This record gives sequence, structure tokens and C-alpha cells, in this order.
Amino acid sequence: MQCVHRDRPRVVQVAFNIGASALVIAAAYWMYHLTLLHKVGNTPLPLVAAASIYFVANTVPVALVISLTEHKPPRKIWSECYFWTFPYYLVGAGVAALVSRLNKIIGWETALAVLPVVYLIYRSYRLYLGKLEAEKYLAEQMAKLHLRTIEVLRWQSKPRTRPPTITSNGYASMPPR
Repeated sequence: MQCVHRDRPRVVQVAFNIGASALVIAAAYWMYHLTLLHKVGNTPLPLVAAASIYFVANTVPVALVISLTEHKPPRKIWSECYFWTFPYYLVGAGVAALVSRLNKIIGWETALAVLPVVYLIYRSYRLYLGKLEAEKYLAEQMAKLHLRTIEVLRWQSKPRTRPPTITSNGYASMPPR
């Protein structure tokens, strides 16, 4: 999807995304069709295993690339940015299984009735991401305010030579000591 977006990615990013997608799909396909999992009977185990492999193979490489570009630990990036999305992968796999089952039972036209459910899942995911971004921004602003408060208190605890002046952006300019 990002390949057709207004801010087009570089060729190396597109190649990475295509290659990673191919590997992720192959890994999930291999896991789903592993005969050992199907010997358990008619259980959701192969689907859960395939969704889990898809999740790990899809999120870990991206977290590694981000950690290299931002110079942060990969585990921290993965746990903060991707780990919480695992339930969405499982729900997506369940919806795919439901559509497949409905297609076999009542035909593909009626199976399309599941699309509103898929949209609701997508919409809740986007709303949750928006909420996380807003909370992150608020936390950053609070940290900046806290730091400015500490600086003012530190300045007030020292003997003053002259009072602080208010700058055009509303911040107090501390005079040198």
C-alpha cells in the first residue's frame, strides 16, 4: 500500500517490503500445511500456528530495520511497537477462516457479509493507534514541561543576579550566573 502513497518510498524500501512479504507468506503457508499440526484433528491449531509465524516473521524484520536506523534495541522497538498487535493477527486469521468456511457452505456472495466485521476490526485498530500517538505526544509534552519546571526551580534556588525574561515563545529565559 505504501508503494502508491503520495510520499513514495525508495526502491530499496519497496524491495524490502516485497521480499519480506514473500518470505512471511511462505513461512505462514509452510506452518499451516505442516502435516504434524493437522494430525491433531479438526482444531484451530494450524491456523493459530500460521498466524503466529506470520506475526513474528512480519514484525521482527521491520523492528530490526527500525532499530538500526534509530539506534535503539530491537527488542524494545518490537515490544513497544508491534507486540500488542498480536491479537489482531489472530482475529484476522479467524475472520479469514470464517470467510473460507462460509464460502464453502453458503457461497462467496454471502461470505462477503463478513466484510463489515473486517472493517470494524480495521477501524478499531486505527483508532487505537491514533489514541497511542496522542498519548505519546501528551507524554512528551508533559516531560518537556517537567524539565522546564525543574530548570526554573533550579534557577530559583541559586542567588539571583537578575530576573528571568519571558521570550516570544512564552518560555522564561534564564540569565547566566
